[in-house]
Amino acid sequence: MTAVEARLVPQLLSAAVDALAVMRLTRLVTTDVLGDELIVKPAKKWAGDSPSRIKLVDGFECAFCIGFWIGLAVIVLPIPTTLKRALALNYLCGHVSSRLD
Repeated sequence: MTAVEARLVPQLLSAAVDALAVMRLTRLVTTDVLGDELIVKPAKKWAGDSPSRIKLVDGFECAFCIGFWIGLAVIVLPIPTTLKRALALNYLCGHVSSRLD
C-alpha cells in the first residue's frame, strides 16, 4: 500500500460510516415509528397553526431536507465514532434483512 493509499483508506472508511449513520438517522426521522413518536409528532404539536412553523416541520418528512441537516450535524458535531458505527451497522443489518425476508 502506498503512502497516499494509507492516508486515503481510513478517510474513505470514515466517510462511509458517516454516510450510513446519516442514512439511519434520516430513516429514523422520516419513516420509523419511534422517530414519529419522539420527533415528528412533538414538532407538529409545536407548529400548531403557524404557517411558518408548519412549513419548517414539513421538512421532517422529506428525506432530502432532513437528511441534509442530519448530515451536517454528523460531520460538525463531536459524535463518538462508536455511536456512528453502531448506527451504520444498524442501517446495513436492517436493509439486508428486509431484502432477505
